[in-house]
Amino acid sequence: MSNPRPVIEDLSTATQKEIDRFLTRMIAEWRQFRFRDENLWEILKEEFENWEKAHFNKTTANQRRDFRNYLVSNGVYMTPTPAGSHGDVSDQIMEALSAQIYHE
Repeated sequence: MSNPRPVIEDLSTATQKEIDRFLTRMIAEWRQFRFRDENLWEILKEEFENWEKAHFNKTTANQRRDFRNYLVSNGVYMTPTPAGSHGDVSDQIMEALSAQIYHE
């Protein structure tokens, strides 16, 4: 990849723009390397080890949804929200991050 990964020096003071760029870049990397299923889940847990719900909440709703949808469509399990409910996307992402084992 020609563009270096954006670095978030201090997650506690990261801006929405920095986090949005980071999430977008992670999806691009994962897509390039074709991470899926358990491999994607493992790298997700490594890359986002120190993240909390508040960090994901700093992003735009569209960015959170796109990130969640990418993960789910590539084999990372998250509890589905009821039909017609938007649910809390950040909670769904945190569910995947806090899982102790890969859910097939």
